Amino acid sequence: MTNKTIFSGMLALILTFGLVLAGCDMNSDNSSIPPALIGEWASKATPGTRMFEITSAGKFFYASGESYDVSVSGNTVELKVSGNTVGIFNYSISNGELIVTNATSVVSPLSWASPFVKYGLLSGTISITGDPYVGATLTAVYTGNEPNIMFRWFRNGAIIAGEIQDVFQPAQDGTYYVTVTAPGYDNIVTSAPVTITAR
Repeated sequence: MTNKTIFSGMLALILTFGLVLAGCDMNSDNSSIPPALIGEWASKATPGTRMFEITSAGKFFYASGESYDVSVSGNTVELKVSGNTVGIFNYSISNGELIVTNATSVVSPLSWASPFVKYGLLSGTISITGDPYVGATLTAVYTGNEPNIMFRWFRNGAIIAGEIQDVFQPAQDGTYYVTVTAPGYDNIVTSAPVTITAR
């Protein structure tokens, strides 16, 4: 085996090792942010007011401007500056709500604002109550507290013109559902369908 062959083999090995290192995330904290934590969050009490954001790159941004590195282990979140922990809290997520407990240091405001909901998204669900018959009164029940919500009723997948209130009396049989939207919010919340028949 010639020196040239040995050199070529060593060079290939070094290049391969370098590519493997380049493909690795040397900061494992940043790559381990649970997807459910990522996004902009608002207090459920004031869902139209952005409070903080957690990014997939492992950053925590307060609405007031402060930023921290994020480390997540189990249900514990640490906020760090230059590798030093400056705040810590426990979290759980249930039905899209982020619940924060045991917050300390710079994150103490999180404890009284919990639970949180995704900023820019309506926080509630909607359902239809009432007897499922033609001529009966149906009521759309929305569980969120956003202002200026708007209802739309649908029959067999088609919007019913002029029906924008939370109460509605179907004049025909069919499959009905209702949606809710609000100015400044990005999503549409839709109820489960209800089958309406003649008495």
